[in-house]
Amino acid sequence: MRNPSPREAGSRPTLYARVKIAGKKDGTLTAWQSDAWGTSGPQAQSPLNLPYLFRVPNRLANFTAVLTNTGPTRAWRAPNAPQQCYVTMCPFDDLAAKVPMDPVEMYRKNFPILGARVKEYAEQLTIASELMDWKSKWHPRGDTRPGPIKRGVGVALHTWGGGGRSSTCQVRINPDGSVEVSLGSQDLGTGNRTVIGIVAAETLGLPLEMVHVNIGDSRYPPSGSSGGSTTVGSVSSSTRITATDALNQLFAKVAPVLGVAADRLEATDSRIQAINDSSKGLDWKQACAKLGGTSIIATNQMSRDIISAGVGGVQMAEVSVDVDTGVIRVDKMVAVQDCGLVINMTTAESQVYGALIFGINYSLYEEKIMDQQTGRHLNPNMEFYKLAGMNDIGELVVHMMTGPGYDERGPIGLGEPPTVSPGPALSNAVANAIGVRVPELPMTPDRVLAALGKA
Repeated sequence: MRNPSPREAGSRPTLYARVKIAGKKDGTLTAWQSDAWGTSGPQAQSPLNLPYLFRVPNRLANFTAVLTNTGPTRAWRAPNAPQQCYVTMCPFDDLAAKVPMDPVEMYRKNFPILGARVKEYAEQLTIASELMDWKSKWHPRGDTRPGPIKRGVGVALHTWGGGGRSSTCQVRINPDGSVEVSLGSQDLGTGNRTVIGIVAAETLGLPLEMVHVNIGDSRYPPSGSSGGSTTVGSVSSSTRITATDALNQLFAKVAPVLGVAADRLEATDSRIQAINDSSKGLDWKQACAKLGGTSIIATNQMSRDIISAGVGGVQMAEVSVDVDTGVIRVDKMVAVQDCGLVINMTTAESQVYGALIFGINYSLYEEKIMDQQTGRHLNPNMEFYKLAGMNDIGELVVHMMTGPGYDERGPIGLGEPPTVSPGPALSNAVANAIGVRVPELPMTPDRVLAALGKA
């Protein structure tokens, strides 16, 4: 099978792989053999870790880097993970069809060799199956109902790191009650500014509108770059620690006035008051007025003690394929994702919705076409570089894993993980619908018809 071609601006390596997979009649994986060839242009591509997620007891994996005169690849979401997931989850689904066995049940059968986060994957598979109505929609490979429109469903699992980078924050509490939070971070449209404000406001017991966030300028304390699914973990940690430090300084100023020890004070509902005794307290502005003419300025760095790394997710896709034209329509996609503590549900879900749209694009439409002789890019424009339109997306359902087992891990990066599974989930859904594997991404109509012709 051939993995997706590189994109023009955010290139991923082109990958070809030949995979042999073996298992028992009950669906248990027993052996893996793969030979893969990949190119990142004129630079050596880092080898892939195959198979992805599974720790198959008998494993032989070879990778060959091929240098080509096509220009170097550049940053793309979850480097190497979409390729590894695609090259693993598609043969896994092929084996399930061969057994034959429901792939969801085959995943459960192989939990002992799945590695980390088995408990989370078990929960996510159950939730995803319910949201997709998997049991009623899944059928053995090949929709046998009459007519040219064939329907199918597919599933894939993924993981990603998402740990934090260095970040320094400054929190200033002024005598007039105003609060400023400053970091040399950036918001690329992912809600970074919102997250910083929420963490500071909740720490100080204030509404979000009372906190002014300063970012995007080198005048502010240095913070790591926005990327690598590390930003939220970084800025939330440094903001939480610094806001707590500033609040403790305010407690120390107010404690003598209230006649309460500083460590017995709390900040809640825009008030500083004694814990379990709201009669001994001041509203926020009254408390800040006790600072006189001097502001509180606290500066601290992030701590990895209050954040975490390593997430998992499950995605399912439902498609309709016209076997006369080769056109694939995405009817529905379900994404169940964890990212530790969710600071803001709206921005978190938006990251996953965007990842699903991104995945539909690279699975069905986007392709960088190169001249085989010169290595020149032949479609570097929006006329021939195909992207999905609104009617191409279908229904998207996102479920974020929260509560015990997730929240206490602290915030973990989210942008990249849900971009990993769309390719294999959609490819598996197409195979379930038409009965044969389309061995390349994007699955364009001509490739669908070619696969049907070979079958």
